Amino acid sequence: MAWYEARLQSGEGWASAGALFPGSPVILVGHNRDLGWAHTVNEPDLVDFYQLEVDDPEDPTAYRYDGGWRDFERGTARIPVHLWGPFAWTVKRPLLWSVHGPVLETPSGFKAMAYAGAGDVRAVEQWYRMNKAGSMDQWMDAMAMQAVPSLNTVYADRAGNIAFIYNAAIPDRKPGPDYSKILPGDDPDLLWRGRLPFAAVPKLINPDAGYLISANGTPLRATAGENDLAAMPSPPL
Repeated sequence: MAWYEARLQSGEGWASAGALFPGSPVILVGHNRDLGWAHTVNEPDLVDFYQLEVDDPEDPTAYRYDGGWRDFERGTARIPVHLWGPFAWTVKRPLLWSVHGPVLETPSGFKAMAYAGAGDVRAVEQWYRMNKAGSMDQWMDAMAMQAVPSLNTVYADRAGNIAFIYNAAIPDRKPGPDYSKILPGDDPDLLWRGRLPFAAVPKLINPDAGYLISANGTPLRATAGENDLAAMPSPPL
């Protein structure tokens, strides 16, 4: 995968330039006439795994949850496989979902996966709004969608504003448990309560140092002096 430079301009006023991956309908990193932005990689914890107790390991139909049994949601994956010439074969595989997310059968039993970006297909809309923004407030409104589930994001505009956002769709988890380990799937208290709001995401706006740095690294060293996040209370990373 490689970045390609591009420019988008339309009769109704869309004028952006920057870079994108082939097939993208919007500029992913770049600028318009009023502001610009860029992304680097970050590593928020957006995934949890849950161990499930199922009714029948050979043909599971339900899993233990909140003191009782709950039926799996079921579906079928259809995967077309090209054989040769005009001939193809469709492979079918059963799918299961629990209240946590999609279910995986592993050598150590059935596990469910929760991913903070699952089901959100608005990422292109968010980038489109970032492309079209004419002010910092409009651009921040686009970022507040949290439809792009991760990526450090830096910003600058013609008014002299600069900003760093540790962009992440951070799950709202119950404090206490060690979420780096596989969690018990029968405890409803361990189910996510949605996402933390955009206001809670670590960010720096117009720091006194006058500059910001982002290079696939921690947000705790994005600027200098007392404005640096390392000098503040621990952000929800």
